[in-house]
Amino acid sequence: MSGKAIFISRVLVAGLFVFASSVRAAEPALGKAEVSGFGGLFHGMESGGFSKASFGGSVAARVGEKAQLFGEFDYVPVDSLTDSGSVLGFAYTATGSYRMYNGIGGIRYHFVTSSRFMPYIVAAGGLGHEVASGTAVVSGIKSTVTQSTNAGIFAFGGGLTCFAGSKWGVRPEVRYQRHQYKDGGANALVLTVGVFYQIGR
Repeated sequence: MSGKAIFISRVLVAGLFVFASSVRAAEPALGKAEVSGFGGLFHGMESGGFSKASFGGSVAARVGEKAQLFGEFDYVPVDSLTDSGSVLGFAYTATGSYRMYNGIGGIRYHFVTSSRFMPYIVAAGGLGHEVASGTAVVSGIKSTVTQSTNAGIFAFGGGLTCFAGSKWGVRPEVRYQRHQYKDGGANALVLTVGVFYQIGR
């Protein structure tokens, strides 16, 4: 091989190395911190269960190269009602609602360190607070009743961190949740899609 051919081959190899390095560097990775908002479906798995919208937000901090510790809060408006009419000549109106507030913390572990598509598993636990309230007004006399209960929450599942840019993207996730009450428990399947933004590197 001539000296000129050797020189050209070395230049090509060096160029390929630089190109590969730049492509790898351009691949997104987990930031030091993250904020996100999400929405989805909360499905009660018990007999006569319900499927309701769920909304929330979270913050996270990276641990190592593949894991994130996170804390989140979500709200589930389970049910509501409004009624009015007249009974025995007395006019009435009634309103009621049942809602859930869940605070959860846990860990996401990604299987890769740098890619536009990063699959992960998640394990979490926390506390749930459920409130049922109703108000009735009969002939101008108002009465309000409120009941609440708390539950321990245990959850696991998986999802996919999908980067649309270098710092932001979307994250679909499916999660099984167990809500454990003092006198029993209930199971739920939670499907969400979130939008996240990474902070720092």
